[in-house]
Amino acid sequence: MVVSAVIGVILTLSVFYSGYQYTYWGDEVMHVHMVYLLSSGYTIFKDFFSIHAPIFHYLLLPLFSVTGFTLESFRTLRIFMIVLYSIRLGLGWLLVSKVFSKTAAWMFVVIMLLDPFATFSGMQIRPDNLMTLVFTAALLFVIAALIKQSPWTWFFSGFFIGLSALISLKIAPSVGVLLSMLFVYCLIKKNIRHYGFCAVGTVVSAAVFCLFFFIQGSFFPMLQQVLADSGAMQSSLWNPPPFGFFYWPYNTVMYGLGGKPVTWYIAILLPVGALTGALYSSMRWRHSKIKLFFILVCIGMAGAQYLFLFTLRSFFVQYYLTVNWICALFAAVFIDAVTHSVKKYKAAAMILHLFLFFLFVLVSYYSVAANISRPKAYPAAYDEAIMRKRWAIVPSDAAVYPVLLFRPLSQPIPYGYFIPEVPPLIRNRYPGSLEALSHTSIRFLILTEYHMRFLDPETVSYIWAHFTRHPDDTDLWVRNTE
Repeated sequence: MVVSAVIGVILTLSVFYSGYQYTYWGDEVMHVHMVYLLSSGYTIFKDFFSIHAPIFHYLLLPLFSVTGFTLESFRTLRIFMIVLYSIRLGLGWLLVSKVFSKTAAWMFVVIMLLDPFATFSGMQIRPDNLMTLVFTAALLFVIAALIKQSPWTWFFSGFFIGLSALISLKIAPSVGVLLSMLFVYCLIKKNIRHYGFCAVGTVVSAAVFCLFFFIQGSFFPMLQQVLADSGAMQSSLWNPPPFGFFYWPYNTVMYGLGGKPVTWYIAILLPVGALTGALYSSMRWRHSKIKLFFILVCIGMAGAQYLFLFTLRSFFVQYYLTVNWICALFAAVFIDAVTHSVKKYKAAAMILHLFLFFLFVLVSYYSVAANISRPKAYPAAYDEAIMRKRWAIVPSDAAVYPVLLFRPLSQPIPYGYFIPEVPPLIRNRYPGSLEALSHTSIRFLILTEYHMRFLDPETVSYIWAHFTRHPDDTDLWVRNTE
């Protein structure tokens, strides 16, 4: 028991190390730049384009008011995201222990720590991780509501369900399944009144969200960008990763080690273990109303999320955050059930426990090695050096075309979007490149030879006539002094 606990601590610390030391992923920098724009007085959806609701970004504003917008602040933010991930694991433990058992809950936590997809994206700076945390809290309120039948627990279950979808629509399939099955459950129980409290909670969260943007004057742009433009952006990416791309082996960025390491086998086998656990659970607890309801909800949510993911043209690893926790839950419940079923056979129980212990030691060893190795696959030092050099040249109040991290806007499509990839129906709402560059307030450009290919000849001529490459950075252009 003590040895298992020590290995568990080492595994946990290696997961946190991987989350803290990993490089700045493109989306993460985009989200941090959105926080910078909000803190600088820009109005989201009006002054700059975004397909993300800004709840997560407003949450980060107080943190950056203390740290400032520097590369060092990313490290502080990493710690914050690790804390959020730890809270999410804690809430997951509470959820599984309330519905099933404490043993299953601990196994759930271990499987989550071993899951390479969760380790890779679960601590990244992105709204998805706040979304999954809030949704886990919503499920805890749902279980409490089913047990206590308190109007307030029903209200807060609905409120947090709605809030999770407002943070990110990636959880919408799960939200739809959960609310629908709660309605059916209350209908069967002839207790629609309590579902009404849940519905009110959901409506309140949505109403407060919409009221904020009404007051801000950006309600209709918000609807267009979050609901419609997000789909258009999904369909416009030039090299979209296909469904199943992240299950391909020989991916040191994802799995930490080369070839087909243990972490790859964990990713491959987790859905298989989950399917086995789901089938077993639905039979084992078919006479336990709350357990069976929760199991059917989880099966329905997993099915809806996978179906949604299968329909996407562009697929990214963070999308698995909505389903892998369900896989971990069912796998944990199945392992717990197997160990419990052999308890009365002492010899078999001892053999099984020894087998699981050695398996835990083996997969933990390779997972720790992968977690330590993963940050080396894509070091951040090169990007940091470039950013520091550009900040030393470009004043903090100078707009840069098309964009520079932690510098004012020169046009409404912010950091993180590759403008040629943005669909014309979105680009055409905003000033063209030549119109933006003609403002003499724009003194700096960041354009590679690759980016220059996508500019029209007139704009390229304007750039060569009015800007000169900086001698220390050939991608940085400085406006000529008249």
